[in-house]
Amino acid sequence: MELAGLIVTFGGVVVAGAAAASGWVQAKTAVAARADSQIALADARVARDEAQSARDEAARLAAEANDAFKRQAIALEEANAIARAKIPESGARWEISHVSNSRWVARNVGDKTAHTAILTEITDPPDFIKKDQVTRDVTPGDVIDLIVYGYSGSANPRVMITWFDETGKTNSKDLTIVR
Repeated sequence: MELAGLIVTFGGVVVAGAAAASGWVQAKTAVAARADSQIALADARVARDEAQSARDEAARLAAEANDAFKRQAIALEEANAIARAKIPESGARWEISHVSNSRWVARNVGDKTAHTAILTEITDPPDFIKKDQVTRDVTPGDVIDLIVYGYSGSANPRVMITWFDETGKTNSKDLTIVR
């Protein structure tokens, strides 16, 4: 019986040793897994920080692109305004010019006829200008004659030309006579 007890005891020692060895291997594996998870956690934090930096950089670049787009739109509007300013208006346009002595003319320098055009003095006080009293069509390059009498004071004589365009719309233009 003693032998049987020794065998059972020896078997228990062997099983306990095997269990201890297995526990040691499992503990070593757990420690290694924990180290790996800490490395993975550190890598995830680095990746998160890099993603945040990339998102911030993308937002900064998007804002710069938006600002550049706004500047481009403003520059395009300015270029269009300059281009529109260089294109003469279509229709009757007027310039006043001195011909000789007291004779002046209001010339249609536009590209359309001014229908039923009439010249009116708007100087305050009036009576510095003798003008053509007839209403008539003034073609491009044609003129309305006027005589400017001597005047004194600070105000330059002023006239208004009123006419209809080809659509029947009433137009007017104030002109100042500067000697």
